[in-house]
Parts: sequence; C-alpha cells; structure tokens
Amino acid sequence: MPRVKVKKEVAKNALSLSEDIRFGTPELVADYRAERLQCKVIADLGCGVGFQTIAFAKTCQKVFAAEKDQRKLEYAQKNAELAGLKNIEFMHGDVVDQAIVKRLAECEIVFCDTERPLEEKRSLERISPNPVKLVEAYSQITSKMAIEYVFPSRSMTGGVKFL
Repeated sequence: MPRVKVKKEVAKNALSLSEDIRFGTPELVADYRAERLQCKVIADLGCGVGFQTIAFAKTCQKVFAAEKDQRKLEYAQKNAELAGLKNIEFMHGDVVDQAIVKRLAECEIVFCDTERPLEEKRSLERISPNPVKLVEAYSQITSKMAIEYVFPSRSMTGGVKFL
C-alpha cells in the first residue's frame, strides 16, 4: 500500500531546522494522535522540537516531554512558550534511564515516535530508543503505550497502536 504524503504544516514562528521539519510530525497527524490518545497525563518520549507535544498539550491536562538532544529540547520549550502552553514539563536525558522513568510514574499513556536512521535496511536494534527497552522500562508504569516505528520492507511492518 503506498504511503500517503501529508503536507507538513509548521506553526508560524516555530523554532526548527529543516531536519526537524523533515522528521517532525505533520500537524494533521499530531492532532489526530492527540485526539486518540487524550488522557489526563501523557509522556511524549523523544519529543524532538515539540510538534507532537504541543498537540498533546491541547488535549491532555499534563504532558511530560523528554528528549536527549539538548538543542531540540530547547526548541520544544520555546515552541511551547510561543503556543502559550503551560501544562508541559520538559526533561533532558535518555528516556530509558531509570531516573526519567521514575519521574513519569503518574503517566497514563506513554507515546514514542522513535528516531529511525536513514538507511536502506532497518533493524530493530538501530531504532532509538529501542522499542523493546521502552516496553521493559515503562511497563512498570502503564500498559498503555503507543510506539511508532517504521520499516521500509513490506515483510516487516510497524506503526502506532492506538489505545
């Protein structure tokens, strides 16, 4: 089945580099996910520059946004400020680090759009953070997880499981 291309809408004045836009979540998709995953408290793991985080903040009471790349995290914080959102708690670090996992104990749902390197053949081990490690780390908090991963091969499929 061919993949549908969605025009990437970026909020006016949003801080981002062309790379961030290329790998960021289109606004239409972010809004759809936010409606489907609406809850009181959600974690956006690997939040990037915050496009998905901002959508979650419009449908959830509280959003935890974690990112290991300091520049992206700073952009996400500024983008949330530009959007006038105050219900997001940002944190820097590796999302499978137990210190971050413990800080997210009140989350009802954990969401992660994994980082996938550009390569012809992808493997589970090269996806970051590793989905298996995510499930192991966060299953102590909730069974409600949505993890996006995409394999280009037709023999392997991935995607988001909506709860």
